[in-house]
Amino acid sequence: MDGPSKLPDILDYYDVLGVKERASYATIERCYKRLQAAYHPDSRRAGATPSTEHFQNVSTLIRQLMTFR
Repeated sequence: MDGPSKLPDILDYYDVLGVKERASYATIERCYKRLQAAYHPDSRRAGATPSTEHFQNVSTLIRQLMTFR
């Protein structure tokens, strides 16, 4: 694996996080952390779905989203 996979250009970042476009930084960060915990490959939480690909996509997504703000 050469690094995080590239997210599709048409992906709605806010929709993936489950927030509105006018969401505060704190709300975006809270949703990001929730997704990060749910998809982390080492997650052992109840209801978590460990996935390296999803975890990397969420990490890439938050970096790109914070760049636009």
